[in-house]
Order: sequence, then structure tokens, then C-alpha cells
Amino acid sequence: VVVVVVVSLIVFACGGCNLDSLFCWGTDGKLVDTVIMNPPFGTKKTSAGIDMVFLERALQLAGTAVYSLHKTSTRDFIASRAEKLNVNMEVVAELRYDLPATYKSHKRKSVDIQVDFIRFSPKS
Repeated sequence: VVVVVVVSLIVFACGGCNLDSLFCWGTDGKLVDTVIMNPPFGTKKTSAGIDMVFLERALQLAGTAVYSLHKTSTRDFIASRAEKLNVNMEVVAELRYDLPATYKSHKRKSVDIQVDFIRFSPKS
């Protein structure tokens, strides 16, 4: 069993690279059995939709399943995207994540965010 963990910091740590070049290994794209990731939420203007880019790339890499964290408030949208991507979506756990202030623009010391831990798998 091969598992790859993809963290959101990869995109920011690699500077000018993009996700197309970041995940371009292999010919069939099914390099691992399972991907576990915590993508950027993709709900801010500067990162809108980036979570779906991560999800699509992870689905290309994983042969069995993708486990991913997403804001609970986006669950319906993610379910509709999963349907369009022809994959099953199962909310495995509903979590609360305490996100500490990390940027100067953050006005509160921390924020409690409701998050879904979701399993995506190919439809049979």
C-alpha cells in the first residue's frame, strides 16, 4: 500500500510552480493507493477554487481513495463537484478546527472552523 500525504504548504513552498507541473508524475496518474490532504479551503478571493484543483489532482493520483479536509459550509458545493467528477463522497467525520491567527490581516487570535473529513472514491 502506498500512501501520499499532500499538504497545502506545498503550493506556497514551491514558489512559482503550478499544480499541473507539481503533480505530473507517471503516465496513468495512479501512482498511489490513497491520498490524504489538507488543501487550502479555497473560499477567499485570492484562493477561490484551489481546493477543487487539489481534489482533482489527488483523484488523478489515487487508485483507491482520497481523504481530504473541507469547510463544512462548502459541503453541498463539494458534493455537486464530486458528482460531476463521477466519484463517491462520504463525510467520514465532522470536526472543529481551531485556526490560530498567522497573518497580520487576521483580526482575531484564533477562529473555530467546522470542517468535514471526506473520503472520495471511484464509483463502481
